[in-house]
Amino acid sequence: MSIYWGEGNKSDKGLVSVSNTDAELIQITSKFYKECLGISKERLRIGLFVYQDLDISKTKHYWSKKLNILLNQFIKVQILKSRSELTKHKSIYGICNLYFSSTEYSIKIKEWIKLLGIKMRD
Repeated sequence: MSIYWGEGNKSDKGLVSVSNTDAELIQITSKFYKECLGISKERLRIGLFVYQDLDISKTKHYWSKKLNILLNQFIKVQILKSRSELTKHKSIYGICNLYFSSTEYSIKIKEWIKLLGIKMRD
């Protein structure tokens, strides 16, 4: 829940989504979706945000291998203008957005986060 609290989509009511450059964090998120929420691997989708100087095919294959997800589950690749002069530690594999559609789980997760916050403050 803490990962989702920090990195998850909290605005779209029909989407459960976490974005990050850290493959291990996205792998843990994938495991949470599948094992805790019961979401099938086939329902998962990936959107990528990559800098214009990165190889899109290499980036897709990297995330596909890390997450054991088929290339046809990559829905969108958004090209970001390179900011190499401003970015010291630019991700070489872009930003991965792992998501699935579910209004039910979107609402539940936001409620779980709210309850976690209350519990942790007590």
